[in-house]
Amino acid sequence: MTGMESVEFGDFEAIKKEKLRAHEASIGGFELKAFEALERDFQEVLQELQGDKALDRFRAEYEKLHRALKKSHESEKRLIKKCRELNTEILANAGKVQNALKLNEEDQNTILALKKEIDKAWKLVDASQEKEAKAKDNIQYASFVS
Repeated sequence: MTGMESVEFGDFEAIKKEKLRAHEASIGGFELKAFEALERDFQEVLQELQGDKALDRFRAEYEKLHRALKKSHESEKRLIKKCRELNTEILANAGKVQNALKLNEEDQNTILALKKEIDKAWKLVDASQEKEAKAKDNIQYASFVS
């Protein structure tokens, strides 16, 4: 993996985050306006039902449904918030994984380079030992001849 791939991954993630934020903002704004409209409609209907005793049971059920809707809406907002937090965490962790993979690749390259250096050093040691052995043989031969 090269540095270029890492940059491309980062660019992709930045674009993805921006698109997600824009999408959430458009949905969130729409949902808020729609919920506010429902709230206004509820209050209007409730005002109309206030004076009629025959519709008290209906009004009570309507209020119960409205409370359930509000509770559901609040739960949805909490879940959306949690999803955003988890998405942010996932993106952050994806970046960390990307960096870990890059570091791992660099470490593997370093290990290979060090192994080559060790092999080269052992070859130099072997060559040095051969020269030393030849020099000893020459010294012994020279002392034997003299």
